[in-house]
Amino acid sequence: MRVLILFIFFLTSTFSIAQENDPQKKLLKETQANHNNFNENPKKAFEKAVLFIKNAKKINAHKAELTAIMTQCKYYRNASDYEKFMEMTKKLEQKAKLYNEPIYEASAKVYQSEIYYHNSQPKKWRAALEYALKVLEKSPPDDSLTMLTRSNIYICLSNYHTDFETRIKYIKKSNENQYAKELYMGYSNLAVVFYKHNLDSAKHYALLSLKAKNAKSDYIFNNYMVLSKVALKEEKYQDVINYAKKAEEIKGYKDWYNIQLLYANVIDAYEKLNDQENLTKYKSKNDSLTILISQNQKKYLLRALNENEKPMFGKNAIIAFSVFVILLLIIFYFLLRKSLKRKNTISKESETNIWNYDYSKLVEILKNKDKSFMVHFDEAFPEFSKKLLELNPKIVQSEIEFCALLKLKIPTKDIAAYTNIEAKTVRNKKYRIRRKLNIPDGTDIYQWFHDF
Repeated sequence: MRVLILFIFFLTSTFSIAQENDPQKKLLKETQANHNNFNENPKKAFEKAVLFIKNAKKINAHKAELTAIMTQCKYYRNASDYEKFMEMTKKLEQKAKLYNEPIYEASAKVYQSEIYYHNSQPKKWRAALEYALKVLEKSPPDDSLTMLTRSNIYICLSNYHTDFETRIKYIKKSNENQYAKELYMGYSNLAVVFYKHNLDSAKHYALLSLKAKNAKSDYIFNNYMVLSKVALKEEKYQDVINYAKKAEEIKGYKDWYNIQLLYANVIDAYEKLNDQENLTKYKSKNDSLTILISQNQKKYLLRALNENEKPMFGKNAIIAFSVFVILLLIIFYFLLRKSLKRKNTISKESETNIWNYDYSKLVEILKNKDKSFMVHFDEAFPEFSKKLLELNPKIVQSEIEFCALLKLKIPTKDIAAYTNIEAKTVRNKKYRIRRKLNIPDGTDIYQWFHDF
């Protein structure tokens, strides 16, 4: 009997060692760990994935290679770089077909559906999800990865519809494909759906989802966003800000469009609380994010046109792009017309100062008293704020904005007109800035900032 036990132990140990020594399984384990730990350091995970792909090709470790490509997809998804994201998802789809791995092929289509969703291509979005469901029919129905992927597809399909009953139907289907430890996903999605119909239920499901351990970062973010929106409806403005700050602190993937929605809640709350400093800060954040999203959408659209993609604007891609350009010109025309109506002027002394950046654009923004001024200024002088903080870490945002006006050599009377303060107050601010930045009394403050 003892010999039999020893023999069984020997076989088990030998099998375990063989598994550990199997290079394909070992590499797959490493790529999965890298993928699962992506949020800790996305850039490092991406760099590791590049090496894993090279190693996987050498030993024909197909699943390891596909997992590494998924990590690269995740990286570009995080950055909302739709052009490279789409390129990587197509690579994943092609390789998955070649290696006959339906789960990875379905995952590629789910990723593509996200791109179509954020670039207003609803027909392509739904078609990609339905195709993914068909592909999953080739996988074992009870396989955990199959169930999780199918669950994600149903969640995405629920977002395609606007009527409450249909959305709930898809979320129930999603929940049927989840294990108990994953139910936080269903609760989070129920919170999103119920927000427009029942605030108490939305809050209940969001809090229920937050109780789960090891929940994914994007679901935690969604829960806090829902709670922030509910608090705004209930006019609990400090709660709006508190939930939003918790959402901002979360590491990992956060949909940029959801971040915009979160910023909108915070901006509304600070307006109600009459907190101008934080209101300006979040408006600036929102403007920066809007510009970034717009740039990425434009890059993707141009790539789609080159590849004969057909965005939702029409059947003909060239017409779609023409419409897009015309809309931009119309918006620009109305913005320009609005700015010309402003009565406040900035003296010719400041306008004669020529920068490499389009100085006249900054002047127009100043005339308009546009809150996005610092967004455009930071684009022109990307190191300016950073250098000021290095010189004096205690300098606050409002002082940095004042220094930006000095950098542009805006005269005292025009600063007073732009900021709605007295000229004497402007001079006092200049004095405080001199002390904070240790600018010598005999040095012209405008020249100092010009050379800074």
